[in-house]
Amino acid sequence: GGAGGGGQAGAGAAGAAGGGINVLEPDGPPEFRLLNGVPDVPSLKVCLVPWSGAAPAGLDSKPLPEGKELLYSEVLYPSFPPGFAPENDSFRPFLLSGSLGAVGDKGCLELLEKPPEGVKVTGLPVLPGGATTAPRSRLAIVAGCVGGGAVPDVVSACGTGVDPVAGNATLVLVELSRIAPPAGQFGLQVVNASTAMPLVSMQLFPSLGGGASLLVASGVSLGKIAPRPPFWGTVADLFGENLPGARFQVNDAQNGGVLQPFEVGPTLAESGVGVDKIGPGRGAVLVLLGPRPGSPVDAAPVTPPRLRWLEAPTLAP
Repeated sequence: GGAGGGGQAGAGAAGAAGGGINVLEPDGPPEFRLLNGVPDVPSLKVCLVPWSGAAPAGLDSKPLPEGKELLYSEVLYPSFPPGFAPENDSFRPFLLSGSLGAVGDKGCLELLEKPPEGVKVTGLPVLPGGATTAPRSRLAIVAGCVGGGAVPDVVSACGTGVDPVAGNATLVLVELSRIAPPAGQFGLQVVNASTAMPLVSMQLFPSLGGGASLLVASGVSLGKIAPRPPFWGTVADLFGENLPGARFQVNDAQNGGVLQPFEVGPTLAESGVGVDKIGPGRGAVLVLLGPRPGSPVDAAPVTPPRLRWLEAPTLAP
């Protein structure tokens, strides 16, 4: 059906893109979001510190989100302190974890210099000026572990080569496609933001009444988004008659085998997205988070693997 044709075109373009073919993205309003994908703590606070050279630029701000904590798989729309010019100035994200109640109303510069008892500060890579103001829809995902906790199997939770104390938290930055789907179709993209699953592919199994399974994205490594342009098809061809009963399946593209199935219904519910957001002319971005499924750490204190559903950005007509 339509999904097979659109899907093959999308997957083919993604494969070709790896060989140096550029897909032209339309400009749109700047959009920047930050998503918490850290699996070894239940929540974080984030300091976005204006940065100059190798040190803070001196502009202070409060940790975000103000008055609450950023839970696993939650999205933050960042704000910057007065005097910061995001189109020109660099900033460095820092994660605060542990005894977050001790943060109080302290500013970020004080927290970095002298963290309260029980609060761990983890620095992430610097983002240059323009990172948040380009005419693109950008998603920054905090992946990996902050470390230092009582995780029984850090490799399964955080990936190979992780330091159990220092962790391996990093920042993944991707651009979500704004290419409009063909008339009557729905688009899908996949982001791998799990340091414990180095190379994945994503299959979609329509519910009863649908056709054969569809390969949405193949060989997606950490920090990559695929395919570009998105995988397109009609809603009926993609999901079958009973949309919530369709199933995504994450496969290990390195060693073979199924890593984790995710039913569409629960995935939407966990992500706070209604079924009404799935329709012609729309799309979704599926962000894979968390530990390697089925491992000994797939339980507290480590968060479970999650497929976070985000609405694809659209351009105003």
